[in-house]
Amino acid sequence: MELMNGAAENYHQSWWKRHGVVLDGEIGALCVKHGNYDLTAKSYTKVCALYAGEGWQDLLVEVLPNLAVCQKILNDQAGYLSSCVQLLSLDNGLFSIKERQLFSDGLTDSLQGLSGVEMSSVVDWRKFYFERYTFVGKLVGWYYDKDGNPTKHLKGIEAKAKRAARLQEKQKIEEAKIPSCNSKWSQQEGGEVWCDAGYPRLVQRPLEMALNGKRSRRCACFKEEELGQPGLEVYKNCDFLSKSCVV
Repeated sequence: MELMNGAAENYHQSWWKRHGVVLDGEIGALCVKHGNYDLTAKSYTKVCALYAGEGWQDLLVEVLPNLAVCQKILNDQAGYLSSCVQLLSLDNGLFSIKERQLFSDGLTDSLQGLSGVEMSSVVDWRKFYFERYTFVGKLVGWYYDKDGNPTKHLKGIEAKAKRAARLQEKQKIEEAKIPSCNSKWSQQEGGEVWCDAGYPRLVQRPLEMALNGKRSRRCACFKEEELGQPGLEVYKNCDFLSKSCVV
């Protein structure tokens, strides 16, 4: 259900994308109906990322059923859905008063509790809007004082976002030294990871705690002479020297 970067770019430039919006919206609706919220999130996230803010509001409303309900169910993991909802809810003609109330419930302008990576994403979104939309002013509150100057909250967010961006770049460089596994997944066959050169192992991502406040692992390919390193985990039910593992 996800597009590769190159395919997504070609798709985005094509008139076929109108049909793609409808298709992804219907897929999302079907997934919600059957309780498959992971696939729903992927479908709706792609729709909102590709089409929100491009004058597709009417069509988005038409094909994204129960958008406010889905937002609450999915807990807006990616951030795109919330942005899409807020963009759409600005138009009084698109929603009833009750629906608009559903959209606004629980929304806040506070970024308290977000990780550095999440704050970096918000800062990137702000940059996107500065570049794409006409500047009309600053809102006095959490982030700007009455003179239009950034508050300590905004400065703190920008500093945390900048640090996260540096850590992400460092993580990218470090992980490039040990190639990641190839992977695939299908509903029929499940998942598989494999290495063209080396052997698949689960390994901790050391900077993830600093970036997201939680531990995570990735699959990486190690040479046979490197397999004795501490911290490398063989996939369950996978032979020690197997080049592919079912996950």
